[in-house]
Amino acid sequence: MKTPFILLITILLLSACSEDKAERVYDPPLLAENPNIIIVLPEADDLIEYIHSEIGYGSDQVDAYPLSQFVEHDHPFLFEYELMSNDIDGNWSPRSSGLKDLPWIDLEAGYLIPSKQYRAFFPSDVIVNTYNVKFLGYLNLYRNLIIVHNNQIIPIQLNALTTTSIQEQGGGEITAVTPLRNFIIDYVTVNKGSYSYLLTFVEDEQVILSWDQLKEYYWIVDTEDITILTPSNHLEKRFSHLISITLSINSSRNTESESSRYLLN
Repeated sequence: MKTPFILLITILLLSACSEDKAERVYDPPLLAENPNIIIVLPEADDLIEYIHSEIGYGSDQVDAYPLSQFVEHDHPFLFEYELMSNDIDGNWSPRSSGLKDLPWIDLEAGYLIPSKQYRAFFPSDVIVNTYNVKFLGYLNLYRNLIIVHNNQIIPIQLNALTTTSIQEQGGGEITAVTPLRNFIIDYVTVNKGSYSYLLTFVEDEQVILSWDQLKEYYWIVDTEDITILTPSNHLEKRFSHLISITLSINSSRNTESESSRYLLN
């Protein structure tokens, strides 16, 4: 889908950039331990069903299979990707060397090369060799939310966040939720009331909220719906499949933001 790509570019170009020197520096949340989706790569004999091309690998020409074709999801840009081996030495991933997972735009640039120890291969010099995992067996997908603040991208893996539970009026179903305000308070800024918040969703939807409005919204973990809790204590769906939250300082001139490595493709 190309429209979200255009939307996110627009978001990044409109992000607020009047940096408040008094704001504390936040560490992003830890990487999630539990993937949202686990993709098992096909065995070598089953690769006949997949697209491949010949590319250069060192001094050799090899058959290479684009990694993107193994990801069968309508919105693959919503995830970060952990490459994991499957060999006699166990499951190894670049996380073991202290590296982060890859955004979709980077995974798209990668290949599986069966003739070279069934390894992942990224021709780009931007992606370090540690991601060229040998005996590649799995792609672990982690649902990701992008926060745009002061020209910076803050990626948050949602399974790394602490959830709370809401039981609707009358003893109804107990729902695991994450308040949207927690994304801002815990990882972005203490000056939360100084900003407006542009929320962008997959289905070409955008909404601008004040801080007082944002803090009324909840992320439902299982369904990815964005809801409010009504005065009668019911969760009411408003949006679904949130891509990003962009902070714009109130009554401030906007300047350009650079974050091409997390742009949708």
